[in-house]
Amino acid sequence: MVKKIKLAPRRGKAPVAPKPIPRVKQPKVEPKEEEKAIEQLLGENIATPILGKIKPKRTLLGNAIKVLISLAIVAVAAIVVFGVGIYAFSWNDQITKTIKQWIPYPALAANYFQVTSLSAYDDEVNYVKNLYGPDSKAVDESEKIDFSTKEGKQKLADFKKQIINKFVENAVVEKLAAKYNISAKQKEVDDLYKQYYNAYKAQDFDISTIPAVKSKFRIQVLLNKLSETVPVQVKASHILIKVDENAAADAVTAAQARAQDILSQLEKGADFAELAKKYSEDTGSKDSGGDLGWFGRGDMVKEFEDAAFALKKGKISNLVRTSYGFHIIKVTDKRGTVDKNFKEWFNENVSKAIVWKFVTP
Repeated sequence: MVKKIKLAPRRGKAPVAPKPIPRVKQPKVEPKEEEKAIEQLLGENIATPILGKIKPKRTLLGNAIKVLISLAIVAVAAIVVFGVGIYAFSWNDQITKTIKQWIPYPALAANYFQVTSLSAYDDEVNYVKNLYGPDSKAVDESEKIDFSTKEGKQKLADFKKQIINKFVENAVVEKLAAKYNISAKQKEVDDLYKQYYNAYKAQDFDISTIPAVKSKFRIQVLLNKLSETVPVQVKASHILIKVDENAAADAVTAAQARAQDILSQLEKGADFAELAKKYSEDTGSKDSGGDLGWFGRGDMVKEFEDAAFALKKGKISNLVRTSYGFHIIKVTDKRGTVDKNFKEWFNENVSKAIVWKFVTP
């Protein structure tokens, strides 16, 4: 039998329980400078990992910004809704017309950035309708159009195509003018406007009623400068000895002999202008020494044009036969860089224009 041994208690001090660790007060962490700036602007305390989520404090400025954002969202939505109505459903009530005056919905865009607004397009269409409508006082009775009829609707569609094409041409003029560093001064525009205004006023027509009329004259000034600057042109004088293209051989021979005699005098150093005044049979130019001014490709008959453009500045041609007779040509000046007929060159640029149309005639 195993006896239970009773252990005597340990002598000495009883074990002491450990003292609790005192809680250390965490230092207050201030928001960063960026957080303070945002807080001052919006009136909100920004939550941080240390501070935790703090209930925002509103300010008048913060509320105003939120209201403006809300209004912007509503405005964008309204613009989209009206845009769908205008383009997809052809809305044209008074409210829509007013909105189109304020918001530049595009009618077409040419060369990426040259945009024509729907408002400008509508102005042109309405002008045409008023100009040729049944109540018009600007055109004769025979020219008036009832746009409510089938024939009238087709004519209006044709007018709309012409308006769109004109906007594209205007955009091309602007682009070419920028490319060749050509500008229109306000005085040039005003002078051209006054010239046409007075001419049409005498016919009881007020051109000031035309939409954006000064803008149209600005385009015309640019177009005139392009035609005078870009295509190769020559300034020339000539002496003409007339002979009909179907004339008898002896008449042709006699005219050729006279022209050859004049050419011989020029080769010996005679003054071209003086001989033109004396011998030329072109009554339109002889008194000015045969001066024809500037002309480009396509302005003269082919034989004359080919000879003039082949000459260098200051040179005199041999005899040139055309349907008018025998010519002696002197080129006095040259200008331009593009050796093409201006109209053909311009139409080429129009055909190359990148165009997006948002309206259908």
